[in-house]
Amino acid sequence: MTDPRSESVNLADVRTDGGTQARAALCEETVAEYAAAVEANAKMPRVVVFYDGSVYWLADGFHRVAARIRAGRLTVPAEVHQGTRRDAVLYACGANANHGLRRTNADKHRAVETLLRDEEWRTWSNVQIAKACGVSDMLVAKVRATISQPLEDASAERTVTRGGKTYTLNTANIRGTEGSGKATAAVTAKRRPVAEE
Repeated sequence: MTDPRSESVNLADVRTDGGTQARAALCEETVAEYAAAVEANAKMPRVVVFYDGSVYWLADGFHRVAARIRAGRLTVPAEVHQGTRRDAVLYACGANANHGLRRTNADKHRAVETLLRDEEWRTWSNVQIAKACGVSDMLVAKVRATISQPLEDASAERTVTRGGKTYTLNTANIRGTEGSGKATAAVTAKRRPVAEE
């Protein structure tokens, strides 16, 4: 993967409608505050986009983009990564964990749900999803348990990385007993190496 480049991107070319917004909602007060800063020519961090050869997918900076549009600007300073909409979604799920407008609990839940509702990402361990979203693995476990997908339909395999090795863990026998919330004593793990990328 190549290093990101900095450039000014036309706002008309930035897609914000591809499911890359990890927040539950934009904060109108923040957009207004940022728009005033844009009008005053204040320096703001670059937004993060992923460019797939034809589309710039916004991954981080939805409030800044909305503020620039409100202020009548035509371009936005951006950190441009080569990648797909999917890359932008994954990046967005962890955006603002350590900077920018603090995430609400709803924002954190939405980020986790985004990964858990994806066919590939739902196979990741709670720890891997937590790391990608910048949340605790306990939150991931809680959200995983409450999403509407029936347990029978969920994959019994998770992709796990431990000790620098990535493998598939069969979790079919790791089930809670009815109503107790406790795992059964019989836990079996079938380790199958995952192909290196």
